[in-house]
Amino acid sequence: MIMLGDQSFALPLVNVVEIFHLDLSKKNIVDGRECIVVRDKVFPLFHIKRWLVKGAAGQPEPENAHVVIVAMGTRRVGFVVDQLIGQEEVVIKPLGRALQGTPGMAGATITGDGRIALIIDVPSLLQNYGK
Repeated sequence: MIMLGDQSFALPLVNVVEIFHLDLSKKNIVDGRECIVVRDKVFPLFHIKRWLVKGAAGQPEPENAHVVIVAMGTRRVGFVVDQLIGQEEVVIKPLGRALQGTPGMAGATITGDGRIALIIDVPSLLQNYGK
């Protein structure tokens, strides 16, 4: 479970490889894309808050952030997130008709504290936004 702004999101644990804290001043630009180097491996870096939270695109970048490395098959990328909540077992509920088919969303769940969290579909998110 992660936070982007004041909204909760869930990343499927099957996609999460590792999580760490990063000084964002140490990122690199390769072919016009932000990247980070972790243990001699280069990972593209995506600020998913810009994609999923309205009005976040114009906000200044923080100096430090949490990065979640996710995998889809052999491809690995880093997602910058505002806050880490922890691991939770959740029941996936389908999205309502108004939100069904939203790129990057697999469903929703109700967290232990009663809030609604959207469940991120990592491959769909990258396919629709990570170009």
